[in-house]
Amino acid sequence: MERRNRTIKIIEELLYADSLDEDQKADALLLWAKKYFQNNIFLDDGLSIEEKEILLELFYKNIIFLKKYQKNIKKNLLEQDKIKSFLDN
Repeated sequence: MERRNRTIKIIEELLYADSLDEDQKADALLLWAKKYFQNNIFLDDGLSIEEKEILLELFYKNIIFLKKYQKNIKKNLLEQDKIKSFLDN
């Protein structure tokens, strides 16, 4: 039961991170991933099928979000570099 409670807490933390605005969400997801994946904490302990579906949906939804966020950040940095080089000339 203790493992299940820990897993539920992990899912709740992911739900909270998912509810934040874009910049805070990216930071929270990074911290969440470092906390639980660097320590090899298994997320599937004692979950029902419905809870597993929620976890998978959140996980993949946030992977897609992070990919889009990364592209936007890269685009913004390139635009800033163009403006900087224009102003330097």
